[in-house]
Amino acid sequence: MAWFLPSVAFLGGQQPSEVTTTITAATGTPFVDVLQQRQPQANVSADMTTLLTHLSTSHLYLDPVTYLPSAFSFNTHPDDNSGTDIPVHVVFSNYQQVNGVAIPYRIQRYINGTLNLDLTVTQASVN
Repeated sequence: MAWFLPSVAFLGGQQPSEVTTTITAATGTPFVDVLQQRQPQANVSADMTTLLTHLSTSHLYLDPVTYLPSAFSFNTHPDDNSGTDIPVHVVFSNYQQVNGVAIPYRIQRYINGTLNLDLTVTQASVN
């Protein structure tokens, strides 16, 4: 999953399962929540369907005015325990126009609530 570029993560051949209208986050910041969950084929057991849907759930939060990604959230899991969720939350900010394309110049990744990566882009080019 491309945590640093959520639009690519959503190009897995399926449309998002649900688009939620603008809602207000706990912080008071409005956003549009795009929920994506993979739906297994019909011949998969109910237990496996539940597991696969749970493991594939992700949320892309869009700014309600610009529709630019403001955050991307999903759970990762240890290789030997699919029942343990480790939340990952990626925040995109400081968008700047580069040849007509909005690029986030700051990307922060939180793993289990702790800042794990704080990336500041100093230069970008668009081909």
